[in-house]
Amino acid sequence: MSNLAQEIRAALKAAGFTARQVTVRDERMSLDQSAHVTVRDGSVDFRAVRKIAEAFEAVRREEGTGDVLGGGNRWVSVRYSREAIDARAAQYVQAIAAVLPTVRTLRHGHGLEVEGTGAVLTRDGTWGLVWRIDSGRPHVAGETPEGAARSLVEMLAGVED
Repeated sequence: MSNLAQEIRAALKAAGFTARQVTVRDERMSLDQSAHVTVRDGSVDFRAVRKIAEAFEAVRREEGTGDVLGGGNRWVSVRYSREAIDARAAQYVQAIAAVLPTVRTLRHGHGLEVEGTGAVLTRDGTWGLVWRIDSGRPHVAGETPEGAARSLVEMLAGVED
């Protein structure tokens, strides 16, 4: 079995990413491999890292049902470190703080686009403050400008909890 983490590290290095910016941890399971990629530098293009890393994922499925077959699978997860999220979020805090008081006074389902984000901060009857891009799935925002900014960074990167 080849070393999944080493392969991903080599591809990331070839793309110009350093070990200080992105780390890759390997985990072996009984018959499968797993690699956990962490973007540690907030200035790194998360989607580019994810595209490179996920190219190494290979999951075998049963043709009829789609169930995962045991053995020989290669799983890849990509996430931001908390420090990288905080660094990226800092650029949005001021813009969010400017619209937050107004958004809190709007009726449920109404919101305002936050300048420079392409996202709308909306009031929702169930979740409180949520982010929306186009008609996509809502992403819960924090109640403070800092929390809402961290949530926005995760949503823009496509990171799911």
